[in-house]
Amino acid sequence: MQLVVGSYKFPQNSVHVSCQQDAVENEFGWPYEYRIRINCAGRFSVASQADAAAQEIGLRAALGKTGYALSFVRDDGGLTGINFNPSNTKGGCVTTSGPNFPPEPAQYATVRDYTFTAEATIPILNARTAIVSWQDEMSYSGGGPEFKFKPAVNGPPQKQMVWQFLPYTIIHRGTAVGYFGYPTVNPLMQTIKSPDYRYRSPKAYRGTLSNYEIDWSFEYQSNGPLNLLPIVYNPA
Repeated sequence: MQLVVGSYKFPQNSVHVSCQQDAVENEFGWPYEYRIRINCAGRFSVASQADAAAQEIGLRAALGKTGYALSFVRDDGGLTGINFNPSNTKGGCVTTSGPNFPPEPAQYATVRDYTFTAEATIPILNARTAIVSWQDEMSYSGGGPEFKFKPAVNGPPQKQMVWQFLPYTIIHRGTAVGYFGYPTVNPLMQTIKSPDYRYRSPKAYRGTLSNYEIDWSFEYQSNGPLNLLPIVYNPA
């Protein structure tokens, strides 16, 4: 077995590799990405102190890059399940710890031991993960009279009816975050003015854009009661 990081190839059968995977859930309880942690512990065989130093420098250079591919290759050249690259992750792999060099015996004499941890994020793309978060609300008003207090020349302000019936009005607002694109939200009925949309820039994570946030505001009116409720997003 051989570990390959970018174009850097470790000596055959010189690295112990373990892999941990944790799911990240959206607010609906569905995983929308996996955080992968690859823990590696290995040993270089060295011919001299100068050789040990050179191999250490080469390892630091390989692990100091960002967005690299990491794969654990079988003896026949085939890939194992530990195969992460920029095409199947969000921006490839990055070293989050190390390389570390523990104080073991014979260091710089015959061997050079090391450990490091790399991480990658794998997106999950399906209907359940298209929306990361969703919030919709409606405020209701109207349907009755409107009164105002008008100042009087002599005495306190006087209460007067301005309108016997106000139009039934709903202000429909909300916000949502799409994983890899802006969600599409349409009014539930004819609005009395143009819909108001506000778009926020997506987040750039290791060169990959995600989390597209949009706000919306619609205003509805009628001369009778409006039976509308907030939109419930349920990606079951």
